[in-house]
Amino acid sequence: MHTPTLRSRARPATRELAERAGGLAPSDRRVLEAVLSQTGNCAPEAQPGQRADTPAPLIWNLPGFEGKCRITTIFGELPVEALRRRDQVRTICGAFKEVKKVEAIRLDADFLERHPAAQPVMIRARAMGGAFPVRHMLVSPAQKLWLSRPGDGFIARTAQQMEDTPNMMRSRRNDITYYRFHLGDEEMVSVEGTWFCTTPF
Repeated sequence: MHTPTLRSRARPATRELAERAGGLAPSDRRVLEAVLSQTGNCAPEAQPGQRADTPAPLIWNLPGFEGKCRITTIFGELPVEALRRRDQVRTICGAFKEVKKVEAIRLDADFLERHPAAQPVMIRARAMGGAFPVRHMLVSPAQKLWLSRPGDGFIARTAQQMEDTPNMMRSRRNDITYYRFHLGDEEMVSVEGTWFCTTPF
């Protein structure tokens, strides 16, 4: 597992974040460029007429879980921060699948102050149907939940889309580390008894 050791330690590896980098404050832009270079992506140049020292709001779209959230593995319930490549986790079909990749994304106080969109969403215990999750948990606002809809199967919703529902709200933190992982294919996994979507990155 790789954890960047950068100030405002974001590890944005997606096209959407790269497209925002041109309008960020210089210090945040340098962080994003350094991280993007590690993943083979490049941040674009600032647009003509755009002041380099004018911060732009960041659209945070990286999923992840706070490290203490517990995931169901073949060994039992483990904190996500202890998850390693080749560990086997339970999927919604009941089978256990191997973890292909794990990343830690550490955001410091300076980054979060300037980009509050990256602040986590708290899901209180039993917020889902009065049963799950089994304890309070923090997730990235971009983390997708796999929710049951009575008479209409399941639907994916991000924590941000759900934050105004009872017992789900934005939680202001001085710093946070998000852990994201995937199993090689799109899968639904059990974290604190609640189903969440994971996709390759």
